[in-house]
Amino acid sequence: MDIRDRLNEEAHYIDGVLAECLAPLQESVMHAAMSYALLSPGKRVRPALCLAVYEACTRDRERIKPVLAAIEMVHAYSIIQDDLPSMDNSDLRRGKPTTHKVHGDDMALLASDALLTLAFEELSSAQMVGAFGAERCLEAIRTMAALVGAEGLVGGQAMDVITSSDERVELGTIEYIHKNKTAALIQASVLLGGIFGCASEADMGRLRAFGESFGMAYQIVDDIADASATEAQTGKTAGQDVKNRKATYVTALGLAEARERALQYLAQARESAVALDSGGDFLTGLVDLLAEKARH
Repeated sequence: MDIRDRLNEEAHYIDGVLAECLAPLQESVMHAAMSYALLSPGKRVRPALCLAVYEACTRDRERIKPVLAAIEMVHAYSIIQDDLPSMDNSDLRRGKPTTHKVHGDDMALLASDALLTLAFEELSSAQMVGAFGAERCLEAIRTMAALVGAEGLVGGQAMDVITSSDERVELGTIEYIHKNKTAALIQASVLLGGIFGCASEADMGRLRAFGESFGMAYQIVDDIADASATEAQTGKTAGQDVKNRKATYVTALGLAEARERALQYLAQARESAVALDSGGDFLTGLVDLLAEKARH
């Protein structure tokens, strides 16, 4: 199956999982804003990565559903906050008005808080403990918390905000922002797939390396698209990085060098995926797909 077809198929499956997880909240005052952010059509790359790694060891998708939902909930929480007027002040996401534009800044912020807490509720549920045991669930929770907290996603976002008014930002700082703001959650996604799929210690190291390299490339390619693609192509407001004076590989090095850096990271990610004992086909397919996008 073509990698695009498989990614679309997995996205459709994950959409169903997300709707299922939000169903118990239909009577909640938070449901509308949460579902707007979470169920907005997306590529679902992060949970798809988790599922691919997990299924290298077992084909029982039912057991991993809460994990897939948790990963996308954390992603949705992060982009709600990233789009807020106090952050990137974005009007468009995935071809639709951003959550705060539809539900207001206050409800958008509360929805992001609710999604983040629900993600950890899913990971610690009785269903998960019964399926995988308390020890593995605790390891997954600690892994996720470490990678999306002050030393991970939140730290990267904070550095992005702090440097937004700087005339010049060092490349090392830009790397720190990308590594934490974007790569950390991608790394968490593959690591959780490995934890619940009982990956070997060696493969967990390879997954960690893959997540960081692929995540770095993913953000650079996104920055390239912001600088060179249209709103119709990206589903987001074009030229936001320049407008917000954001430090990116593109603003620091130019488009050509940024493309080269992305391809270098993708080569590293591919090497890590190929070295996996099993389950690397989907990962290498995504690497090749992103490399194609980077070149254009």
